[in-house]
Amino acid sequence: MFSKKNYDYDLIIIGSGAGGSVGAHYARAMGKTVAIFEKGAIGGECPNFACVPTKALLHAAQIKNIAEDSKLFGLDIPKVNVNYAAVRKWKDLVVSRTGAAHGVESFKKDGIDLIREKAYFVSPHAVKAAGKTYSAHKFILATGSSPFIPPVPGLEKGTYITFKEAVDFKKLPESLLISGGGPVGCEFAQIFQSFGTKVTLVNRSEKLLGKEDTETAELIKALFENQGINVLTNTAMTSVQKKGRKKIVRLKTGEKVSFKEFDEILIATGKVSVLDFAPEKAGIKVENGRINVNNLLQTNVPHIYAAGDIVGPYLSTNTGYDQRY
Repeated sequence: MFSKKNYDYDLIIIGSGAGGSVGAHYARAMGKTVAIFEKGAIGGECPNFACVPTKALLHAAQIKNIAEDSKLFGLDIPKVNVNYAAVRKWKDLVVSRTGAAHGVESFKKDGIDLIREKAYFVSPHAVKAAGKTYSAHKFILATGSSPFIPPVPGLEKGTYITFKEAVDFKKLPESLLISGGGPVGCEFAQIFQSFGTKVTLVNRSEKLLGKEDTETAELIKALFENQGINVLTNTAMTSVQKKGRKKIVRLKTGEKVSFKEFDEILIATGKVSVLDFAPEKAGIKVENGRINVNNLLQTNVPHIYAAGDIVGPYLSTNTGYDQRY
């Protein structure tokens, strides 16, 4: 049970994504005082940059594909033209209808103090943000993850984008290299190929979707190739060079080396935990880039809990949401 004692709050949460916001509302429902710190987008990645906007784009792409195949159903629909500015507007409308889009109002309604600053520990029971110190009896850490950018020569800001930029294109690129054949890479490959971008999907291993069954991975690869996506497995991106607005990429498949030109490079090679809250100041142990917790989601410091991507094992919103209990 929470015990306020002389602390400012019963509970402080760092991060407003699935692991943090739901925990905040649950604690308030129990009558506890709660503060949540979030300098970035309220609600985290899923509703703002990932799950929700990509599904909106996939829905539009699916309608386009169905219309193009209309003759299979005895219908004759004229050529389908993509107005990507309108597609983007549709995506933005979907995002605006999520609970996260109204997160500020939701926190305020439930009496949760939302502090739009980055917080970091200064002691096991206190964090600091914008020069002010806040204390609590218990903590939940739900800071999520950020894209892992591989150490490829020439790959630096201005030569690549991540999923955050990819969902917000104002104009479709003519050609796109996607590095990484996991869920993020595969999803964007399908989206942009459907809208007319020439997509090349590069994966270091033979198997796409490495955590899925082999049959599933093989089926996805075959479907992608049938759709026109250039799938290059056992292939590594070894260097990048800018040429005006284009990017020249050196690709290596076994001993074979090739150079290809692209408008954009989307990096989807995995994620790393966001641990920029000075865990060492609270005595929290970090191992292999993650925070270890027990089956109650307690860290090695019993009054500090962690959930979501910084814990795993799956870096997904569903995992963080389920860990709210």
